[in-house]
Amino acid sequence: MNAIEIILIGISLSCDAFAVAFSKGISIKKIKIYHAIKIGLFFGIFQGIMPIIGYLLSNSLSIYLVRFSHLIGFIILFVIGFNMYKSDTEEQNDLLDFKTMIPLSIGTSIDALAVGFTLTFMVESIYLPCITIGFITFTLSMFAVLFANKIKDKVSSSPQKFGGLILILLSLKMLIEFLSLI
Repeated sequence: MNAIEIILIGISLSCDAFAVAFSKGISIKKIKIYHAIKIGLFFGIFQGIMPIIGYLLSNSLSIYLVRFSHLIGFIILFVIGFNMYKSDTEEQNDLLDFKTMIPLSIGTSIDALAVGFTLTFMVESIYLPCITIGFITFTLSMFAVLFANKIKDKVSSSPQKFGGLILILLSLKMLIEFLSLI
């Protein structure tokens, strides 16, 4: 596997994290650079670690994890998106705490876990691809937060509801993918 293939995998895996980071950027009333860094770090670290876990588990649990990964992602993203949508508060900085960011990070990196299973057969060392995937996700997630914050006044009168809707739509995409695998 060459560098271009790894970069393309990193970009494709970061799409879910980009969408969720965008919804976070829309939802936070007064964004600061550390918000973007924090979100980028959560998503980047999880996107980088999940392929390693998939790589290590490739022989034992891979069939079960791959089969239900999209369902798990659907549940996590739907619940968080629904809660964001129905919430009445305007300030969403509290939604950057560990109990919110960990499930979001897991939900957006489930695909990376599945990629780790396939990388078993494609690379000699898993570490460089995982660092690349994590860095790409970190960078794109930071950009998504900052970009969303710049345009949020133009997007919707209720940016928090819009961000929740993005998560709900992303979760429904995962549900459709899960149902297509049955």
